[in-house]
Amino acid sequence: MANKNISVQLHRAADGKKYFLLRDLYTAHRPTLPRKEGLYWDAVFHNLFGREYRSLVAAGRFLAEYGPAGDAAGEMLYLTSVNQLRRSRYGAAAASLRKLIRHYRDGMDAEELNEVRSNLEVCRALRRVGPQTVESNGIRSIPTRGTRFGHITVSVRAGALRGRFIVDTGANYSTVGLGAARQMGLITEGSGVEVGTATGVRLECGLAHAPILDLSGITVRNAVFIVMEDSQLSFPELDYSVEGIIGLPILRQLGNLRFYRDHIRIGNVRIPGHISHNLCFEGLMPLVEVGSRGERLMFTLNTGANQSEYSRNYYSRHAERLDAGTRESNGLRGGGGGVIRCKALTLPDEKLTVGGRQVIVPSMNVIRDDYEFSRGKDGNLGLDALMAGDGFALSFDRMAVYPYPPSNFTDIHR
Repeated sequence: MANKNISVQLHRAADGKKYFLLRDLYTAHRPTLPRKEGLYWDAVFHNLFGREYRSLVAAGRFLAEYGPAGDAAGEMLYLTSVNQLRRSRYGAAAASLRKLIRHYRDGMDAEELNEVRSNLEVCRALRRVGPQTVESNGIRSIPTRGTRFGHITVSVRAGALRGRFIVDTGANYSTVGLGAARQMGLITEGSGVEVGTATGVRLECGLAHAPILDLSGITVRNAVFIVMEDSQLSFPELDYSVEGIIGLPILRQLGNLRFYRDHIRIGNVRIPGHISHNLCFEGLMPLVEVGSRGERLMFTLNTGANQSEYSRNYYSRHAERLDAGTRESNGLRGGGGGVIRCKALTLPDEKLTVGGRQVIVPSMNVIRDDYEFSRGKDGNLGLDALMAGDGFALSFDRMAVYPYPPSNFTDIHR
């Protein structure tokens, strides 16, 4: 009975996208789970927390021992495809996704089926591209430069291009404008791929890859890029344009990163021992555990956003309090495809807790509109929170995010 109750709690946490609660339940009760349940939750947990190989092994054993029938088998096949896609095994991911659609489509809702089809479209186009690799060449520090909107940029070289690209953990793939793609000599792999943006607009884009990309002396091979029209990365209302974006797949392969004001250090980063697994993945999207007003929340981790915000999901739970005591403001929201005007509620000096550290966001918006990328999440953690102190650490080995306090801060608990 106890095992059954734990399984119910795990399913409830997964269905409700309470991934950090799932982490706690799994960690506490994994030894008590029977074989079938254990393999199932091994595959889920390791997929969420960036251990793709372990997740592949668990999902493979589940399918081998218990067969392909049932919803659980379909979920194992879906996790297999995501693990393969993250490992840039595009041909293998495409084969898993085709099997998923052929045998399990009746068990998917419209949103899930669209996601699977979108992933299949990408993997088919990239099936002849080899796995992405990163060679540090002894580089331990990447110089950075800020834009007037607070974005972090790094130097990129490929072909005839010498440019500066934004560092964006919120980008599932690196992105580049068509003009820059031609200068880089990118190899086109497909067109008509539909991607979502931060403004809610869906765009048809191309896919390409760079056989070799130089990132401040670091060599990246087989880097995949979404290719947009130059106009889709230009924002005349703001007199601003984006040449390109270095997305999560490249950043993740760099391993452990320490962000300072003027550079990113690669390698060992100092994170307190108790801070671990406050970062996870939902599909290709990184999510971070955030505390606010006694709640445990789940935000997207987005270094491409200069401002943090609460989502409609958060607003819907706190509408009465927020509507009664918060001022409304007008603003602009930018993303691939342009800029839109939006209204939001604005909270001054909002206190958040990330990695056990309190950070204060001077002006934090509450978004009441529904955006696809933020559904089921409580907000978006941007650079105003992450860089509120003396930078932050992002460890993909420990799956942890840790903001450092200001350099003049004295921790009385040390």
